[in-house]
Amino acid sequence: MKGLIIVEMIERKIYQIRGHTVMPGSDLAELYGMQTRVLIQAVIRNMHRFPQDFMFSSDYHVLS
Repeated sequence: MKGLIIVEMIERKIYQIRGHTVMPGSDLAELYGMQTRVLIQAVIRNMHRFPQDFMFSSDYHVLS
């Protein structure tokens, strides 16, 4: 039962935006038990290990 709850929690943090499946970095960092900035630093350090479309950044203007 606990595994089902975890899957549902993760599914609630995944969004469809303009045809792309996304999860905010803050939610992903929370799943891994780290701060968002630490997750971003790790991704930048290891960029060669991730698909090219793994991460993007946007600002308020793009989201509005």
